[in-house]
Amino acid sequence: VDDAFMVYGLPVLLLLIGLWMSFRAVHVSRFADFLISVEAEMNKVTWPTRLELWRSSMVVIVVIFFMAAMLFTFDLVWAYLFKATGILQ
Repeated sequence: VDDAFMVYGLPVLLLLIGLWMSFRAVHVSRFADFLISVEAEMNKVTWPTRLELWRSSMVVIVVIFFMAAMLFTFDLVWAYLFKATGILQ
């Protein structure tokens, strides 16, 4: 097999096959009905504002760091207790 085919031909061939399969899938009535339903549901969604998104992201990041610190502390406490009782050496 030629190297040029592997570098250029195969990706183009796979792209064309994928496009053809996508085109055919959209024209199946059950799948098309599903896509129409998805679009209708997506129009009902209330998307957060930029400020709400930023605040929510900050809450998640702070909680993750808090949980990591808490787990680290528990790990240190249990390691100390196990070493003090002789379970770990």
